[in-house]
Formats: sequence, structure tokens, C-alpha cells
Amino acid sequence: MVVLRLFLKIKTRKMVCSFNLETCLSSLAVNMSCSFSVCVYVNKHGNSGPHLDKKKVQQLPDHFGPGPVNVVLQQAVQACVDCAYQSKTVFGFLKSGHHGGEMITASFDGEKHAINLPPVNSASFVLRFLEKLCHSLQCDNLFSSQPFSPYMGCAHSPMEYDRNKPGTVKTTVIFKH
Repeated sequence: MVVLRLFLKIKTRKMVCSFNLETCLSSLAVNMSCSFSVCVYVNKHGNSGPHLDKKKVQQLPDHFGPGPVNVVLQQAVQACVDCAYQSKTVFGFLKSGHHGGEMITASFDGEKHAINLPPVNSASFVLRFLEKLCHSLQCDNLFSSQPFSPYMGCAHSPMEYDRNKPGTVKTTVIFKH
């Protein structure tokens, strides 16, 4: 719908200002895919904190996305609710009163509950939101914008045995305060 409205505006401008419509649209498509798409990686082998069931976290996909920012945020937050020992606890960390965002659902206290996430407009918003939620859940390194090593969080990783071996090490950014 957004593309259609922008298309009409550009088309109108093309008639008046003679812009190259095809170039404008391809540039718009590239910019939209960069700013409105995100991929969030899951650290299945890290500390899941006191509120999330480690076995359920390990069953999550390796990542959510790449996809629209609102959908990826909804999937990641819903995963936290679904992996919680008590979904009511995770709901307590989510602020109600948002309109326009995706919905998160859970059953507790014998009832179904729903809460709307805030509207999302960027990948950085998704990452900041998840950083704050994970800090509240005490599982600070659960999500990242970069893939996790399959050994991250494990006691016996190959890097532990090859510390003196020269080579390139890929660093993963982990959200810390």
C-alpha cells in the first residue's frame, strides 16, 4: 500500500518534472528493503536467564527473518512468551497501551491475554526493544543482529583449545550496558 501511494506521487511528479520513474522506484525498493527488513539471530547455547526454559529456547529457530521489522519483532517477542516458565512474567515486562503494532498472545490465570507491541519503523528499533526485554528477562545475549557461533556459551569450545593458534576470529556483538 505504501509503495502504491509513493508510486502515484512519483508518477505525478514524473509528468510535471520528467523524473525517470523506473530509476526512482528501483532506488526506493532498495532503500525500503534496507530500512524495513531485519534478521534477529537466537543464541540457543547462552544463558536463558531465570524466566525462560532453556530446553524451549534450544528448540527455537536459529533466526527470525530476514523479514519486515514488525513481523520479526512479533516473532521474537512471542518466542520469549512461549519459552517462559510463566508467560505472565514476560507480559509484565511488556508495556500495554500501544496501538498499531503487532499482537502478542498468551494464556495464563485461566484466560487468554493479548497485548500490542509498539509500531516498528526500523531495524534498530527492533534490536533496542529486544535488548531492553532481554535485560528485563536477565538473558542479555539471547538475540543479536549477527549469527552466533555454535559453541558460544558452551564450556568446551574449539577456541578454548586453540587460543595460541594464529587465525581470524569473528566477533559477535552482544548487547551489554
